[in-house]
Amino acid sequence: MTTQKSRRLSIGLAILLTSLALPLLSGYGDTITLKDGSKLEGKITLEAADFIKIELARSGSIKETKLVKRADIATIAKTKPDVLALAKIKGSLPTPSLMSSSSYQALIQTGPEDFLKAYPNSLHKAEVQKILEELNAEKAKVDRGSIKLNGVWISAERRQNFKTLTASRIRLYSMKQKAAQRNHTAAMRDFQFIEDQFVGTPAYPEAVQVAIALLPTYGQLLTRQLKDAEFLNNKREADIKLLPPESQARTQAAYKKEQDRFKALAEQEKKTGVKWRSVNRRNKDSIAPMIDTVRQELTELKKIDTAKLAAEAKLLVQVDELIYENKLKDAQENLVEAGGKTTSGKRKKSTSRKGSKTKSSYSENLSQKIAAKIEAAETAAENASANAKAKIVAAAITNSSTMPKKGEKADKEKNAESSKSAESALDAAMAARKKAADAKKQKTQAKAAPQKPKSTKKKVKKSKPASVSDDEDGGINFQFLLIGFVVLMGIVIVVLKKMGIGGGGGGGKADDAGASE
Repeated sequence: MTTQKSRRLSIGLAILLTSLALPLLSGYGDTITLKDGSKLEGKITLEAADFIKIELARSGSIKETKLVKRADIATIAKTKPDVLALAKIKGSLPTPSLMSSSSYQALIQTGPEDFLKAYPNSLHKAEVQKILEELNAEKAKVDRGSIKLNGVWISAERRQNFKTLTASRIRLYSMKQKAAQRNHTAAMRDFQFIEDQFVGTPAYPEAVQVAIALLPTYGQLLTRQLKDAEFLNNKREADIKLLPPESQARTQAAYKKEQDRFKALAEQEKKTGVKWRSVNRRNKDSIAPMIDTVRQELTELKKIDTAKLAAEAKLLVQVDELIYENKLKDAQENLVEAGGKTTSGKRKKSTSRKGSKTKSSYSENLSQKIAAKIEAAETAAENASANAKAKIVAAAITNSSTMPKKGEKADKEKNAESSKSAESALDAAMAARKKAADAKKQKTQAKAAPQKPKSTKKKVKKSKPASVSDDEDGGINFQFLLIGFVVLMGIVIVVLKKMGIGGGGGGGKADDAGASE
């Protein structure tokens, strides 16, 4: 909604500037020098045999046509049409604030482009081309989201990062334009919006000054309207009586319809809490309350220390810049410091300035911006950590499901470790088998050698598993079965690892990753 209003405002300003520039073209028009030395500058509209007709621009839209006898004329100097066209283009520069892209396009087409088509050989062609380039460059900035405000360009990035500050400046600009046009009600509504939304910004103390300058003239206007209301109503009644009966009925019906519309508008504004309400110059009941509102508002505004508010706003703008630079700690500290110094002039209600210690809306906005940035940073850190863990899990799953081929180095360390474990098991089994064979050999040799009965009895007593190991009739020894099984499993593990079959290592890696998560 604000953007649409800004665009309408920019178009209106472009038209206004162009219309104001047209009277200035008289300085570039035709010049008649009289024999007495005086000069007439304007536009020659007619040349007769004995006189010349020239149109002179006196002020604003007021023009004067003058007939000059040829006998009184010393010289006539006519300005070339391309010079007049150039003056018209220059009259629209510099471009006003908040012009839309479509407004730039219209200005370019009806200005420099039309000039270059109409006067391709003009001596001023280079100058017009330069103006065209400048206008196209400004239009390109607008197309990228930038705006021009009071001669300063605000980029799309800064508009995004300084929303409150930018919006307050736009609203202040709108208020100033309406005040200059003596649109008192609309200007004071802009002021009310600034006071409700942008206290603490540099726009607020400046808006207070504009309102203080505007309200006295508004009060004078309302006072005159109150005095004239009765006269206008009496005159209307008298004029209606002079009309034919059928016309009187139509006029009365139209007047009643108009009054009913205003009554509905007044009720709606009252219901929605509009402070600066519409005024009907024929309705005393709408004028008198507004005179009281103006008087009370002016008294309250004069109590505000605008210089102090401006200094406080400067501190808050510095905080905003620190937030933009992501210096959040410094921003927090400076905001606390600024909060201790500020004594915002914001009113709890639009009709009272009590409770001036209320935090400014700009200060609250900055506090929210800092909190949002801190939360965003924490969320980003959490997301980064989660993404890192997800990558670890994904890598583990990939490693466990991928079978390395012969000669590849994938998972080399893990396979080497697994092979080493299997080989160690095999070596241990072989050593145990050798030890058992040696023990059996020694036992056989002991049995074959002659021994004393006592020593033999004692040896048999110490050897508890003799009943199992002394099977001399070809039975299967249990220890050999156990050793054989271990050896066999070791061989199987080594063979499987060498062939790349099985995901024992990868599975363990995945399990570890899952456990760490």
